[in-house]
Amino acid sequence: MKTVIFTILLFSVCTFAQDRGMEIRPATAADGHARIALVIGNGLYQSSPLRNPATDAHDMAQALRAVGFEVVCKTDLRQNEMKQAIRVFGQSLQSGSVGLFYYAGHAVQVDGRNYLIPVGAEISQEHEVEYEAVDVGFLLSQIQDAHNQLNIVILDACRNNPFSRRFRSMNAGLASINAPSGTLIAYATAPGSVASDGDGRNGLYTQELLKAMRQPALKIEDVFKLVRSGVQSLTNGVQVPWESSSLVGDFYFLLGGVEPKGLPTKGADGHSAGQASPAEPSSKSSPLGSNGYRSPLASTAAAVFVKEGDSAAKQKRWVAAEAEYRQAVELAPSDARLRVKLGDVLSQQQKWAEAETQYAVAVRLEPLNKSYQDRMTTSRNRNQ
Repeated sequence: MKTVIFTILLFSVCTFAQDRGMEIRPATAADGHARIALVIGNGLYQSSPLRNPATDAHDMAQALRAVGFEVVCKTDLRQNEMKQAIRVFGQSLQSGSVGLFYYAGHAVQVDGRNYLIPVGAEISQEHEVEYEAVDVGFLLSQIQDAHNQLNIVILDACRNNPFSRRFRSMNAGLASINAPSGTLIAYATAPGSVASDGDGRNGLYTQELLKAMRQPALKIEDVFKLVRSGVQSLTNGVQVPWESSSLVGDFYFLLGGVEPKGLPTKGADGHSAGQASPAEPSSKSSPLGSNGYRSPLASTAAAVFVKEGDSAAKQKRWVAAEAEYRQAVELAPSDARLRVKLGDVLSQQQKWAEAETQYAVAVRLEPLNKSYQDRMTTSRNRNQ
């Protein structure tokens, strides 16, 4: 079968929301291959911070999981962290898989090239952008080198240039990117224009995209028609989403005959009803897909998170280490060693109950390991 490279560039506003559950049966790619996604939300900029990018990134991650994607979600990354995450994503893709990259945060255009702005970027002059930011071309090269079946890249970043006063040029929004064969390029608004944040839970474009993704039996082109209609209506025609397409083949987020169910309610333990506690291995977080296929994303990305967690733990940055280890555990929930690493950094923060839970899972996975048993007993005693 001829390889199809299907890249979607969506440029929009950067407001986000909390994780939501959707119990719906996902459509697979045309030949049933795995779906892999990387979601990044940057909002904690020193100048021009964005109100809530992390929560909207989590909304998108949850929506993608609901339609069959295995997702890694990262927020507020610096340049080296963004590049590393993108490299891992590119390495995780393989021939036949479907890849999706979603970014939300600031982005700018310089000399017709688009750049994603990491947290911590120090940009005082226009020529510094290429050294402080992440070129969209870097992302596209990583994806194309994977030679996988189909790729979707969503850049949710059509705000005003936060560094415009320091730039010689006054280009608003992002530059147009021509769509190569088998590609759809979609913008939250026309290239060179900017989009509105909106006043609700999500930015207007993200809000409408999340709604449209949940509609069954819609080709990707029809998804964007719904989005365009919704955004135009909400802005009285001021903001008009725009696409450039030269697609080959069809793609559906959801198959026909499937109705999305209501959002889950919160149980007494604070977790979504009907969902497994994150302390327990579950089919949702398992690196094995529904067809038994083990995505390379699980092992590759988990190793990266462990490395970052180890580095943070060595510097006694326990909160950062906890965040990295939690990502690794989500990808490899049956790895007792990762459970213990997470338990150890929780213990350092005196979160004894949570640490005991992680140690208990490790003991169930490796019941003969006395070190794990001792850790569980210690945390249990401290928690009393």
